Amino acid sequence: ALMVVEVTSNNCSDTLTDSITVFPKPIIDSIYGDTMICHDTSDTVLYYVNGFGGSSYAWSISNGTIISLPLDNDSILVMWDTLGMGDLSVVEISQDSCWGDTVRLNIMLNEIPSADSILGMFEMCQYTKGEVYSVSGLPGSSYIWNVPGSTNIIDDSSSSITVDWDSAGSFILTVVEISAEGCVGDTLDSIVVINPFPQTMLMTGDTNICPPNNLGQAYTVSGYDSSIYVWTVNGGVIDTGQGTNSILVDWDTIGMGSVSVVEITKDSCVGDTIGWPEIILDSPGITMTVVSDGWLDDTDVEIRWQMFNSIGFPDSVTILRRINFTSTAWSIAAMVEASDLLYVETNMQTSKYSFDYQLIGLNACLDTVAT
Repeated sequence: ALMVVEVTSNNCSDTLTDSITVFPKPIIDSIYGDTMICHDTSDTVLYYVNGFGGSSYAWSISNGTIISLPLDNDSILVMWDTLGMGDLSVVEISQDSCWGDTVRLNIMLNEIPSADSILGMFEMCQYTKGEVYSVSGLPGSSYIWNVPGSTNIIDDSSSSITVDWDSAGSFILTVVEISAEGCVGDTLDSIVVINPFPQTMLMTGDTNICPPNNLGQAYTVSGYDSSIYVWTVNGGVIDTGQGTNSILVDWDTIGMGSVSVVEITKDSCVGDTIGWPEIILDSPGITMTVVSDGWLDDTDVEIRWQMFNSIGFPDSVTILRRINFTSTAWSIAAMVEASDLLYVETNMQTSKYSFDYQLIGLNACLDTVAT
């Protein structure tokens, strides 16, 4: 209340009294709502203040639009326009027409990652190494990759990864980009087809070849029915079957040979080279060159022989003996190394009998080779 007393010079006085109402000033100090926004022009964002009941509010905005009604409400919905900074301010006006201070809020409008595709190869063969996949993202972003079918991934938090594909099949490769401000992009995905690596296995094929069975020798592998097979033969020629999983080979008669094959699947996956690396082409012969009594002792019988076309077989020979001009059965005189080329049999009754001799060995195919 306000009171005033007037006193005249004659000491006359009068008193006036009046009542005064003092209304509180609005004291809001904050606007509530997101200040770090991953900006999407279609999103709406809520902002509000806590003021007096019955107050109205004068809002203002830069780099955005208030889309809610009424415009003087204590809460508003905002659509922000462009990346960068936004600004929001409000003044509370109480129902007693008291104006509060202007309260401001700065908003950072950050870019949402917008990469839309994964770059790289999406069909290849199993066990492919060092395949690179990448996305064109924002500076400073991190990435979450998911690569099923691989056990070795290099730099899996960067925009570019290197992958070793270990398993065959169809896999979904995914990546999510997270910007330096924490904005999460869409999940990008691509289907990767890993075609199986050939698992070629040797089936049939002889590694010891001897005439007369050196022609039409079969070599077979197992693999995918739809594959083609590239054969290489050394020491012989392919008669039939090039391109299939089985060939017939006409071999030379002496030396060393080899057979190798590479399987190529219908998806152009090239398998390992496998085969028969050491094939013996054996056609040895033995010739006796000397059968005579000894120079110094007539009871000695000296036997000499020569080997031809020999690559190690026969490795030993059996020397057979029988009495000449009789039906006596052959008996074993000795078993010696074929490379000795000389054997001397002692204490023989050369003055009483004459003798027949024969040398027998086995070639690489275990066929008899004899003089």
